[in-house]
Amino acid sequence: MKLIQINIVALACLSAVSAFISEPYITKFAKRKMADGCFGESVMAAFRGKILAAIDTCKGYDPVMQSELLAQYYAIVRIGGSRRKRSTVSSFSSQQLQDTGSKISEMIERLGCVLKELKFADAQNRIDAFSIKVAIASLGLPKSLDEDLQEAVDQCNDLANCLPNSMVDKPPSTPEFGRQKAFFECFERAKVESCMKKEFRDGYLPSLQEQNPAINADETFQTIIMSFMAGDTPF
Repeated sequence: MKLIQINIVALACLSAVSAFISEPYITKFAKRKMADGCFGESVMAAFRGKILAAIDTCKGYDPVMQSELLAQYYAIVRIGGSRRKRSTVSSFSSQQLQDTGSKISEMIERLGCVLKELKFADAQNRIDAFSIKVAIASLGLPKSLDEDLQEAVDQCNDLANCLPNSMVDKPPSTPEFGRQKAFFECFERAKVESCMKKEFRDGYLPSLQEQNPAINADETFQTIIMSFMAGDTPF
C-alpha cells in the first residue's frame, strides 16, 4: 500500500514539474526522439555534427537571438487584427525598427551561410534539391524511407518554386529566403509523414498483408491517416 502511495506522489510531482516545461521544448524533444528512432541515432548524431560545424564556420549565428528577432519581426509585420498588435508595433521607434531590420537581415544572411555550407542552398540562395537528395541517399536508410524522402524533396521544391517573387523577396529578408522557409516547412512535415509511414510498414503492414496479400501499402496508409483526420478510426 505504501509503495502505491509513493508512486501516486511521484506521478503528481512529475505532473507538476511538466507544467513548468514549455510546450515548444516538449515538441522539440518529441521530434528529436522521433528522428532518432526513425533515421537512427548514429545518423542523426552525424547530421547534427555537420550542422554545428556549419554554424561554427558561419560565426556569429545565435539561435537564441534568432528566436528573439523573429518574434519582434512577426510583431512588426503582422499588422492589424487586434489593438494589442497595433500597440506593439507602435511601441517601436523609427531607430528600433531600423536596428531590428538590420539584425534580422544579418541573421538571415548567416542562416543562408549555414545552408550553403551544408550544400542545401546554392550561391544564389536557391534550394539545391539535387544536393539534398544526394545527402539523403548517403545516409543508408531503408529503401522505402529513402524513396519517400527523395520524393518529398521534389514535391517541396516544386511548392517553394511556385511562390511569386513578390512573396519571397520582401525586405528585410534576403532573396530566396521565403522559398527556403517554404521548402523546409514543407519538408519538415514530409519527414514526419515518412517516419509515420515507416512505422506503419514495420509494425502494422505485415499483419494486414497476412489477411490480404494484395493490399496496397501507400493507399492503406493514406486511408488510415485520413480516417484519423475525420475522427473515424478503429485504432
